[in-house]
Amino acid sequence: MRNALGLLEAHRVNTPAAERELKRVLLRANLLNNRSCQIGTSIDAITLHETAHLNSITVSLGDSVDPLDCALGTFSLHMAVSGTAQPLSKRKDNVSHQVAITHLHFYIRDNYDFTGDAEPLGHWGRDGASRSPDSGIAFVENKSFREWRTRHGRGGDFVVFSDVMTKRLAQPLVIFI
Repeated sequence: MRNALGLLEAHRVNTPAAERELKRVLLRANLLNNRSCQIGTSIDAITLHETAHLNSITVSLGDSVDPLDCALGTFSLHMAVSGTAQPLSKRKDNVSHQVAITHLHFYIRDNYDFTGDAEPLGHWGRDGASRSPDSGIAFVENKSFREWRTRHGRGGDFVVFSDVMTKRLAQPLVIFI
């Protein structure tokens, strides 16, 4: 996980794709207007995702037997930002705002949609999950979970957001969008 955080911070902050994503979410949140405004002011992952998202990376936890690893498996580690968006007095080359980023916010977003048939979900029993088989627990894949869900009328697709980890930058990062 630390490797993914480092990679996301070092190589995915100041890229053309990150700039396009930041512009998209700031426009959607109506934060690119004719006055200076604060961005990324929430500590809530969902709000940050909607108003200050910058980039993401896919993370796979590997072959751990930890129940959290079985539950998450592969997930997206996202990065949002805090700082200010300020309109420029002179616009050129489709650049209208200067964004000064002062904080990076990291959080996990994971979709549980159970759409593929053979995606392994681990070995499950009444006491939890494991990646290794034990007696008394069943190997579960997406297809078997969907069958169980239909039979019992429970379970469903959902999205999970983690808590937010925040890092203050030593120097503001300036992006022109």
